[in-house]
Amino acid sequence: LDEAREEWRPLLFELLSPVVAECATLAQAAGAVNARLWTLWEPRIHFEANQTRPGHPGAIAPLAVIRARKASCTGLSVLLVAALRAAGVPARVVGTPCWRLPGCAHDPLAPGACGNHNWVEAWTGEGTRGGWQFMGAAE
Repeated sequence: LDEAREEWRPLLFELLSPVVAECATLAQAAGAVNARLWTLWEPRIHFEANQTRPGHPGAIAPLAVIRARKASCTGLSVLLVAALRAAGVPARVVGTPCWRLPGCAHDPLAPGACGNHNWVEAWTGEGTRGGWQFMGAAE
C-alpha cells in the first residue's frame, strides 16, 4: 500500500474515543468503530469498485477517503485500520493481489484481470486465529 501520509490520528481519535469509551473488550471496541465510522459524515462513506485500478489511484489515504466519501475495498480497509488504531485497537490490512476466477489473466495489468481484494483484521485476543479477527470494512 502506498497511501499518502496524512495527520488523520487526531481527528479519528476525537471522533471515536466516545464510541469506544464504554467498551469492555477489544472485540466490542472494534465492532463499535466499524459500525459507527461509516456514518460519521454525510453523505456516508461507501464502497465503489475499481477505484485503485492502474492509472486511476482513487482515494486510499484515510483523509482522502473521508473527503471523497467513497473508496474501493483498499481505501475502506486503510481507513478502518486507521480508525481502529486511533481508538486503541490493533489492526492490519490484509489482502490478495489477484482473485482466482475462471478466465482471469492473473496479470493485474492485463485485460480481464481479476483484481485485488483487501480486508481488515483486528486484534481482539479472542478466537482460534491467534487473536486476529476478520472485519469487512463498511459491512
